[in-house]
Amino acid sequence: MDELRYTLITKSIDIFACSESWLNEKHDDSIVSIDGYNIFRADRKHKTGGGVAVWIKDSILACKCNCENPIQFECLTLNLISLKIFFSVMYVPPETATREALFVNHFMIDHIDDILSRAPDNEVILCGDLNRLNISDMMCSLNLSDLHRRPTYGNAQLDYLLMTDSLTERYSISEFSPIDISKTAHIALLATPSTKMETSKQITKNVYDLRLSNVQSFIDELSQTQWT
Repeated sequence: MDELRYTLITKSIDIFACSESWLNEKHDDSIVSIDGYNIFRADRKHKTGGGVAVWIKDSILACKCNCENPIQFECLTLNLISLKIFFSVMYVPPETATREALFVNHFMIDHIDDILSRAPDNEVILCGDLNRLNISDMMCSLNLSDLHRRPTYGNAQLDYLLMTDSLTERYSISEFSPIDISKTAHIALLATPSTKMETSKQITKNVYDLRLSNVQSFIDELSQTQWT
């Protein structure tokens, strides 16, 4: 907690997401509270380890989206109301089997697709320690981009910070190591918003809403059409 407080203050961080928080029902929010921030948690149930947590400056209006986590992983999705962004953090254990990883992929795609159906103007930021997931499938289905694409744990890229394509021109990604490298070898990712977008980069596009639920509705309508 000392390291976390120091990091938030020295780097002026608005939103801090932690995967593998190791928090459980024995840890009251007051133990991990930080002045000026609200904390949101999704603890691992039934066994130790895992879990995710997010600290958000209390000046940013946020609420928790419903997401009934399966036992295979932990996920926390927040609606950053004033920013019109859905912010989601995940932890997927490294021992996750291939079939379970496929299930997690489909679960998250359906979950994000569902909340976007109720707020289609919102954008998405998805981050965390994703280990065995098929990131390409998730990026393609949800129109997300990976701005980092570098190892975050030894020679492997396990930690991701994915954004809706429309956000990529507004953020730059940097990295920093934890203060105490003996506690974790993971590199932290920091997304910094630009103050303004150059006029030359402001463009207008026609956007076709091809999220999976709409495509499926179209397919269902086709299958019910009497083509004779």
